[in-house]
Amino acid sequence: MKRINTYLFLLLGLDIIFALLIGVIGSFLGYEWQINTITTTVWSLFERKYGDDSWKVMGIAWQYWLDHNKDVALYSEMLIKDGIKFIYPPNTLLIIKYLLEFQTDFNVFFTGVARFFLLVNIAAVALVAFRSLKLFDDQSDTSSWLDKTVFIFLAGLFTLVYYPIGVAISLGQSQAWLNALFAVALLCYMTGHAGLAGIFIGIMASFKPQYGLFLIWGLLRRDWKFIMAILSSALVIVIWGALEFGIFTYFDYLKALGYLSKHGEAFMSNQSVNGLLNRFLSVSHPDSFNNVRWLARYYPPYIVWVYLGTMLSSLVLIGFSIFGKSKQGGYISYVDFCIMGLGSTMASPIAWEHHYGILLPILALLGPLFWFSKTKFNIPFYRVLFIMLYLISGNLFWFLREWAYTYWNFVQSLLFFAAGGMFLLMLKIRYSNQFEFIENDNNSDMEKIK
Repeated sequence: MKRINTYLFLLLGLDIIFALLIGVIGSFLGYEWQINTITTTVWSLFERKYGDDSWKVMGIAWQYWLDHNKDVALYSEMLIKDGIKFIYPPNTLLIIKYLLEFQTDFNVFFTGVARFFLLVNIAAVALVAFRSLKLFDDQSDTSSWLDKTVFIFLAGLFTLVYYPIGVAISLGQSQAWLNALFAVALLCYMTGHAGLAGIFIGIMASFKPQYGLFLIWGLLRRDWKFIMAILSSALVIVIWGALEFGIFTYFDYLKALGYLSKHGEAFMSNQSVNGLLNRFLSVSHPDSFNNVRWLARYYPPYIVWVYLGTMLSSLVLIGFSIFGKSKQGGYISYVDFCIMGLGSTMASPIAWEHHYGILLPILALLGPLFWFSKTKFNIPFYRVLFIMLYLISGNLFWFLREWAYTYWNFVQSLLFFAAGGMFLLMLKIRYSNQFEFIENDNNSDMEKIK
């Protein structure tokens, strides 16, 4: 296992060198040195307060609700009419409500919770990597406790240098919680606790409705325990919110989701098909499609072919995510779980960089397959591809705004392309039906994977 730890150490070093190189290139092109992969999360650990990207707009929405005596079409008036970007379901305002009732310091609470979920994320990613390794490497069971501890420690360190996770925490994003919950849900699913995995997915769906697609995914796989767990956790939260804000507010939220799907975001951090298409229009209409500037109360205009392109791509991604399951269980079912998680993220019209924090536990699951399995995937091609996808998805390429107003601005969607590469790679694994072993004497090995 010492050899495995050496690989992890070298990959970590390569990531740091790669991030420094990005910073140097940016400086050469005249951009200020940006807080990049190396420092985003680590520095956040020592900051006294994080950002309020989610909590500030939730507070505004709560005050808006009170100012109108709890009798207003919250999303039609605040989001669609006034342009205040509160895009979370009504039940998320329960957090603000109870924090105010208990006179809790927002900074202390959200900073503390963010640090807690970061630690949870670190542990979950490390354990996903270790569970995956045990499926393919016999030496992982016989290695010393010291070697195992070093492996878990090194695997956890990758969480601290993975940009989508770091930026969620530093911004003060609720996605920092969801990234950790997805990693824990994957770990639970790998360890045979589908019910627990469903509870965590249900909580995620109560924040981001696209994760509710796991219900259809579970239904087609007849995983009744998983489905009931999602329903139990999500419905409790949604019903709680409906009792506080009324069922009409949820219908109004559906109207807001339709509005968002028609407009999306052109800002470069939106790593989706919608963002890609809107940025294409920023070349000829830079004022209408805000590529490099975040505008707090502005959405791009509705363009029918952008909308149709977004919807078509979403249907394709969701279709491949939900349908076409493999008959194999075990490792393939874990990959199938990850396909659904990543597909639901990529299919959203607005998928910010920090939404792709769920990629890291997916990478932790796949890594051992390419290095230590006796399958057709254990070849240099897949190893190089894996490293490339990891480096691209885990770093901030700030200097790509250099091409923002040219038809080369598709390079600003590197994270989306990396996620797409990972999605296609997982589909290939899922549709491989049976692993093709390189060695002949592998019956026992096949049993370990199934």
